[in-house]
Amino acid sequence: MRAIRTLGIIALFYIGVVIVFEAGLILGQPEFDDTFVITTMDQDGAKNDRVLVRNMSGGKLYASVNHWPRGWYHEAIANPDV
Repeated sequence: MRAIRTLGIIALFYIGVVIVFEAGLILGQPEFDDTFVITTMDQDGAKNDRVLVRNMSGGKLYASVNHWPRGWYHEAIANPDV
């Protein structure tokens, strides 16, 4: 029983750290002059806004997201009306 309680405390601590870290990323996003917002739609038609950054490399334009959630890419491929 003590092991389960200890694992529960560790899990709650980990979840708390992740929440604080993610909130810090959201609140601390730098403002770039070359950012833009796209709106994609999921399978149900719900609209999702994403902030992307323009990156030029070798004369080509690339768009990147500042953090790990990249669901926008799959939504844009499935429904290219962005």
